[in-house]
Amino acid sequence: MHELFDWDVKGAAERWWLYTARVIIGSVEIQITTKNFAYKAPVYMRDTAADGQGYRSVEALKDDPVHARDSLIYTLETAAGHLRRALDLAVPLGLSREVDALLVRIAGVQRVIKNRAA
Repeated sequence: MHELFDWDVKGAAERWWLYTARVIIGSVEIQITTKNFAYKAPVYMRDTAADGQGYRSVEALKDDPVHARDSLIYTLETAAGHLRRALDLAVPLGLSREVDALLVRIAGVQRVIKNRAA
């Protein structure tokens, strides 16, 4: 496994800092409380229009439906990727049908998005 590691300290540190920045930015939430319930929503989303990596506020995406749709598609693709990995873990627990149902629902939402864009 030794050859799988990046032993360049500077390069490894930069990648670790970028990873940490992504975790911090992705963890920013706003909490909205009403009389009946409270829910949390992300403040920043991946900016699919940026060269390389970048984030954009959800508020700014409200006024930009094209990029909002692209960000939603990106987020759904990411979620589906996580669920595909979870599916491998769900098999020994006997929960593969439940996880697969979530994948089917995501695929349905993706179809709705594509149909509306057409």
